[in-house]
Amino acid sequence: MSPKLSQKHQWMKEYALCKCITEVSRDTLLKNDLTFSVYANIADYGDSKIYQAIDSAAKHTALNIQPSQIKDYNGKKAYMLSCIQFSQSKKLDSLIKSYDSK
Repeated sequence: MSPKLSQKHQWMKEYALCKCITEVSRDTLLKNDLTFSVYANIADYGDSKIYQAIDSAAKHTALNIQPSQIKDYNGKKAYMLSCIQFSQSKKLDSLIKSYDSK
């Protein structure tokens, strides 16, 4: 039995969150994590272009995270918060849904 489309959407959002986190991390452990393959297998969108599109959007998000404007944070960046917001964004939702009929 094939998973529901809403479940596939959730898996792709989780994939995007993981991808964003690895883009901001220098941790080799994360870079070698097999989570991406797991999500690709369970979501099974069939079109590899969705993964390329999400990878690109995650990288763009990671590269554009701005330093905090709060003086006490000394210009540090909220990487996790930004990646979580990206994974829950309407923009990502639309990107994922654009691959539903392909």
